[in-house]
Amino acid sequence: MFDRIVSNPETLGGKPCIKGTRISVEFILELFAGGASQADILRGKRVVVVDDSIIRGTTSKKIVQMLRNAGATEVHMRISSPPTIGSCFYGVDTPERSKLLAACHDLDEMARII
Repeated sequence: MFDRIVSNPETLGGKPCIKGTRISVEFILELFAGGASQADILRGKRVVVVDDSIIRGTTSKKIVQMLRNAGATEVHMRISSPPTIGSCFYGVDTPERSKLLAACHDLDEMARII
């Protein structure tokens, strides 16, 4: 159930949440925190985020911003798949090529964007 984080403007005001639920990423972090605030946990820390892919970059950007706002001094992204530079015509719902982050930007530009 927790394998996909999505950002939908109609769900939870556009906050990143677990696909198919109304559970926000912030809520999951609060559960793991055991009563400590996000700022208490993340302040001054270097954080590594592992994700399967970056498509448009919108969800990654929101997650990185949330971590920075909570006090993380560094946020490092680790993506397990190669950059998505073309749409999939075999059933995976991907946007047109012009909206794919890796199709329009190199890795350094992608890092600055997110």
